[in-house]
Amino acid sequence: MKIHVLSGDSLLEPFGELDLEGEVAVFRECLADGPLDSPDLDGFFSLRSAFLTSVEDAGFYESSVRPEIEKILDAPADAEIFLWFEHELFCQVNLWFLLHNLIDRDSLWFVGPPAEPFKNRFGGWAPLGTEELSVCFEERLHIEEEDRELGSVLWQAFAAMDSDRLKELGARESPIFKFLPEVSQAAAEIDNRPRRTVQKLVEEGTESFGDVFRAFSEQERVYGFGDLQVKRIWDSLTATE
Repeated sequence: MKIHVLSGDSLLEPFGELDLEGEVAVFRECLADGPLDSPDLDGFFSLRSAFLTSVEDAGFYESSVRPEIEKILDAPADAEIFLWFEHELFCQVNLWFLLHNLIDRDSLWFVGPPAEPFKNRFGGWAPLGTEELSVCFEERLHIEEEDRELGSVLWQAFAAMDSDRLKELGARESPIFKFLPEVSQAAAEIDNRPRRTVQKLVEEGTESFGDVFRAFSEQERVYGFGDLQVKRIWDSLTATE
């Protein structure tokens, strides 16, 4: 059995053009945003459902998010699982979570966008056509035990918001986590750096949310935040004015 885990719905259509064998699961979580502290998966899902229901339609988590994650975690022990994730923090945190929960699996593969040219390292899947996606799959990397373990400890450090540990782990080298120093530093600063960036943009006279979001996305590409994440920061700042 083969399972392709896609990092979001935007990858569904172009992925379908590849005509690859296997089932598909879409990872619709955004674990870089919101509470994570729970002793078990059931509690974790409840915590995340309550958080995301405030920004999504009621029932969306239980119908469209949790089942996709459970499809991955409950896959047969001999399943080959291909993890299609981008290099920026938003995707990497989701990848860390999966590696933590799949740490005993030895048939895991990482499929990522090109790491070169370096200036486009956080460009993600969006610019890629079918042929380029096919090359990404052909160049997939087997996730060795040491990388599964690294992903697991990265997840634990992020879930605990242990900034010092995240910075320490950023010094590790891994073919899977290609930009770990930059990404782990961003993770360590996630509680204040994005807010500072948005606040500075507002203070400099960037008035509309659309302009703020575009500027933030350009300046802080390492975070990979969508409009919901930036809007929450924007709202918290403008509400105090």
